[in-house]
Amino acid sequence: MDKHARDTSSEPSEEILAQAAAWIASLHDADRTEKFEAGFRRWLAADPRHRTAFEMANELWVDAESWPKSRAPETAPHSRVGFAWRPSPAFLVVACMALVALLWGGLQFRDPALTTHVGEQRSLTLQDGSRVSLNTDTRIKIHYDDKRRRVSVESGEALFEVAKRPDWPFVVVVGDREVTALGTVFVVRRESEKTSVLLMEGKVRVVSLASGTQAQHSSQPAVLEPGQRLTVVTDDVPTIDRPVIPTVVAWQRGQVIFDHTPLGQAVSEMNRYSPVKLRLDNEPAASFLVTGIFRAGDTESFVQAVTESYQMTASSGEREILLKGGRDAEGF
Repeated sequence: MDKHARDTSSEPSEEILAQAAAWIASLHDADRTEKFEAGFRRWLAADPRHRTAFEMANELWVDAESWPKSRAPETAPHSRVGFAWRPSPAFLVVACMALVALLWGGLQFRDPALTTHVGEQRSLTLQDGSRVSLNTDTRIKIHYDDKRRRVSVESGEALFEVAKRPDWPFVVVVGDREVTALGTVFVVRRESEKTSVLLMEGKVRVVSLASGTQAQHSSQPAVLEPGQRLTVVTDDVPTIDRPVIPTVVAWQRGQVIFDHTPLGQAVSEMNRYSPVKLRLDNEPAASFLVTGIFRAGDTESFVQAVTESYQMTASSGEREILLKGGRDAEGF
């Protein structure tokens, strides 16, 4: 069997998952000591698989807190005020065993698709130790085999921090582009008619998977340097620029940053983060320039800033806000 097929160096073993589950259960014991916590930190640092297993266990434990719970019996009149239930060692053992079963089953039969809803961001560790952060309304699929680590970005935006495995290529497919990376940090974004790849650290090679007329425009592979962004609009020649990286990845801080951005583009960007969509009622207003920092999903503040700066009015409908009129105030 190839060394990458179910390679224990790339994903937690059942034994490590059991250890992680035991740590999770014990960390919820109010009587834990400083010596115990120091031991936990040593275990966490001893092997990258330990951190991966712990994050999986912790995510499952947190999710379990939202599971439906039966109604607790009413407190008897003679019960002591301030009494707090504390899990017994036997309970922690049972909880640990259940958590291991769920983790191991999930590792064997996990859904390869990872998604976020509108307005949601999510970060997680993949089975090889790579990290991925998903922006709003994103869907990716993971497929690791004995030849390569493959991720398909079906929609949205994702930032990848790739674990170095020179003998096991990490490939991201986004639209008609294939991005191959090694020990690299980069962002890919897929929209209906546009695809972009921004390299933050390391090096990536971007090749076209297109055929026919489109392939004639972009058949040559591109090797990006840190700070470069390759953008492909349908049937056009790819372009490379150097955007302000903190602006592009501001979504990781829950922000949207505009710097003399046309209002039409700014509206489209704000719409990514909210189920309430903005719409302009006239074409000239789309060229008004917007500068500012907004909280992702804070449509109300954005509308207030735009209407005050450009003497526009806003009318709300069902899950829609219409921006009307306006006078060009030379940006704000």
